[in-house]
Amino acid sequence: HPHHTLNSLSQAYAITGVTLIWAMMIAMTSYLLFESHVFKQNNRTFCESFNLYNPSNVGATWHDVLFVVEFVAPLAVILYCTYSIVSRLRSTKNEIRRKFMKAKRVVMAVAVVFILSFLPSNVGRIVVLLMQPNKTKASKGYWAAVEGFYVTLCLTYDN
Repeated sequence: HPHHTLNSLSQAYAITGVTLIWAMMIAMTSYLLFESHVFKQNNRTFCESFNLYNPSNVGATWHDVLFVVEFVAPLAVILYCTYSIVSRLRSTKNEIRRKFMKAKRVVMAVAVVFILSFLPSNVGRIVVLLMQPNKTKASKGYWAAVEGFYVTLCLTYDN
């Protein structure tokens, strides 16, 4: 909305806000730089940010929580903004609405690309977490979920 107080903030306030958000995100994820990601499983050495083989430490739990929150929070903002823009364009007059149909498609495309890029890996991680209490070395379902998670994670990183 053009008359909202956020739109009248100075550039210095905007830079300060963005800097604080970046500092908060760096502080919340900096633990990844200081802990080892190397672990052994079945005489093999792995180096991964997600340790699905020994997820009982606090860092792994924090990583899982952040992984989902870092998807859900932006998704909520994107969906709210998309809904607001589309509903505003819907309420405009016909001659103006035609001009903004391209903008509507672009805004909706951003939301769809975000969802298609990040939803599969988040669903895969949640499935792995839900299946973890029943994990055994012979559990084909659990290991299929782990492999599915890694495939969707690669697709997310390709974005």
